[in-house]
Amino acid sequence: KQRLGIAKALIAKPDCLILDEPTNGLDPQGIAQIRTLIQNLHQQGMNIILSSHLLGEVEACCTHLVVIGDQKVQYSGPIEGYSQTGIHIQSQNHTDLLAFIQTHGWEHTPLKDGLLITESIAADTINRMCFENGITLSHLSIYESSLEDNFIGGLNEYLSTLVFS
Repeated sequence: KQRLGIAKALIAKPDCLILDEPTNGLDPQGIAQIRTLIQNLHQQGMNIILSSHLLGEVEACCTHLVVIGDQKVQYSGPIEGYSQTGIHIQSQNHTDLLAFIQTHGWEHTPLKDGLLITESIAADTINRMCFENGITLSHLSIYESSLEDNFIGGLNEYLSTLVFS
C-alpha cells in the first residue's frame, strides 16, 4: 500500500511531495527502495516533505530538518546543524585539564565525566598538547551525536550513560 500510494502521488508530477511515514510497514528491501526513490526525486529537483518518527531514516535521506515540540519549532535548518560534534576528553586531573582548555580559549562543553572540545582541532593535536603540558588524558574520542541522541535527551544525558575505558 505504501508503494502504491507514492506511485499514485507521483503520477501527477508534483513540484512538492508530502510523505507521512513512507517506510512504515515495509521490509528492509522496501525501505531501501523508498529511500533511494526519495533521494532520486530530490536530485531531480523535487521538494519532499517527510514526516517520520524513525530518526535514522530521516538522517539517511533528508538534507534539512524541522523539529517541533511543545507546539513550537525547536529547530529548523540543515540536518548537520542539529547534531553536535567534538572531541570528548577526560583526565584524572580535571582541574588542570579545564584550566589548560580555558587558557587556550578552546570552545568546550563541560560534561559529567570530562569535556567536549567543540573547537575544530585535531584529536592528535589535543593529545600532544595536553601531554606536553603535563596532562595525561585517560580518555579521548571523536564524538558526533545522532538525531536520536539530540532528540531524546540531549548530549549531556547521552554521554553520562556511556561507559568509557
